[in-house]
Amino acid sequence: MICCKRAMAYTEKHILTIASRTVKEFPHWGVRLVAILIWLLGAVNLLLAIQPSMIDRLEEINSTSALEVQVGGHLATALLGFALFLLAGSLWRRKRTGWVLSVLVVGGKILVDFLTTPDLGTLLAGVLLFLLLLLSRSFHSHSDPPSVRQGVIILVSAFLFTLAYGTAGFSLEGTSSGHPINLVESISQTFKLLSATRAPDLGSLAGFSRYFVASVYVVWVVTLGFSLIMIIRPVLVRRPANEEERTRAAAIIEKYGRGGLARAALYEDKSYYFSPGGSVIAYVERGRGVLVLGDPIGPLEDIHAAIHGFKQFCEENDWQAGYMAVLPDHLDIYAEAGFEKLAIGKEAIVALAGFTLQGNKNKNIRQTASKMTRLGYKVTFHRPPLDDQLVRELRKISDAWLSMKVGGELSFTHGWFSDDYIRNGSAFVVYGPDDRPAAFANLIPEYQKNEVTIDMMRRYPHMDNGLMDLLYIFMLEWAKDRGYESFSLGVSPLISVGAHPDNPRLERILHSLAISLNRIYNLQGIHFFKDKFHPQWEPRYLMYPGISSLPSILSAVVRVYSRDNFPWKYLKR
Repeated sequence: MICCKRAMAYTEKHILTIASRTVKEFPHWGVRLVAILIWLLGAVNLLLAIQPSMIDRLEEINSTSALEVQVGGHLATALLGFALFLLAGSLWRRKRTGWVLSVLVVGGKILVDFLTTPDLGTLLAGVLLFLLLLLSRSFHSHSDPPSVRQGVIILVSAFLFTLAYGTAGFSLEGTSSGHPINLVESISQTFKLLSATRAPDLGSLAGFSRYFVASVYVVWVVTLGFSLIMIIRPVLVRRPANEEERTRAAAIIEKYGRGGLARAALYEDKSYYFSPGGSVIAYVERGRGVLVLGDPIGPLEDIHAAIHGFKQFCEENDWQAGYMAVLPDHLDIYAEAGFEKLAIGKEAIVALAGFTLQGNKNKNIRQTASKMTRLGYKVTFHRPPLDDQLVRELRKISDAWLSMKVGGELSFTHGWFSDDYIRNGSAFVVYGPDDRPAAFANLIPEYQKNEVTIDMMRRYPHMDNGLMDLLYIFMLEWAKDRGYESFSLGVSPLISVGAHPDNPRLERILHSLAISLNRIYNLQGIHFFKDKFHPQWEPRYLMYPGISSLPSILSAVVRVYSRDNFPWKYLKR
């Protein structure tokens, strides 16, 4: 008896748990269900457009479907299917505009049915409308307001233009064929085309009319499709941060910034998200993809709230965020927020306390530096502001260096050469035997971490490779003499990523990609150069919210790093 009571209590508790979980997750699967239903209706319409012979076998759909399956013409049917696909995609992404359009379409279907003959399809449409209204708060992602306005204006303008174009065309065609059509009939024929309910009666028109009808369809299809895309597109960031936001971000970064990426967060391509707890997240938006620069910068106790808050902020704007070059410190917080990790490389950090040119460990670079010194090369440290003549000389070096690089200048985690940026920062300059600059590297601050890092490091193409050894040795000794604890040599991308058979599949794919990219960018050569200085290698990650987000995020990576100049910069070479 006791066992039965325990079993019943356990069963009751289990049922209540399942019911509670189902109710809690209803907004999630309810949104998916509505989107799938709309998508299926679009698929049926496209199927009918491709296989018109199936119309007779699918006549029953019209009596049971929540939205009537249109069979008035192949193009009209395909148009409706395409529109329903766009609508389903926007509902899946929880778009508020998609929800509004769906309510209008389904509500219009119900209204038309009640004005004519209600059927089972009307009941199903009512259920779909009920679900849409019940889940209204789940559709919270914004669309881009200027794009919505532009889409509506284009839609209305296109409708009026196409209506006038079709009306005039039908009238002229009727007159030229000897079968005049009055204005009311011309407008009626055009409405039949635009409403896509059924094909217009072309029996009284000349043979050329079919081409005219096709032109009306093309104008309407193109403008309607473009308008829908504009209306449901994600929010666009049309400008980087303003001066007030930059000042606020700079204060937070100076107080909490750690690592080489902290300074890059203040580059002019960044926008900012400020958490209520005092953190800042620097990001760049491209379409649905948003690329975040490293971890949130702010109080350690606010990292959790900042990551979760920015995730919600992105969902509201229909964005998918990827965190680039994340440290291993907070991986558990990202995982809790629903992010997955992808190793993208390792950062080389030299512990300056143990760095010395004495002994056999650094014998090769010591000999190289001595050779370059004997040849008359020397390194000088320049504090800001740099004089105009020096800036012009450094620009010549930069232009020459870029001319031999595939893809040109990168950005986001790196600065790009501009006179003001170089002039207002510290720089190490290598002078040749003729006392003219031959190479340079600019220094960037690390704020709260007692570390030095450089941004750009460039030289004339014809110079000896030992020139860069000399420059690095000077910078390392300079930083050590001034009490810095470490020196970052930057990230070696894709090095050792996916090299082991047990690594995740995506990382193994990146490993194969790295083999191909090495032929273009000499990734291994750059890695071996840094490894000569015996750094500690620390892993860096890309955090992303699931496999389905990777296309948007990787597209953003390419566009952001190339400064929206991909693939044109490669085609120019």
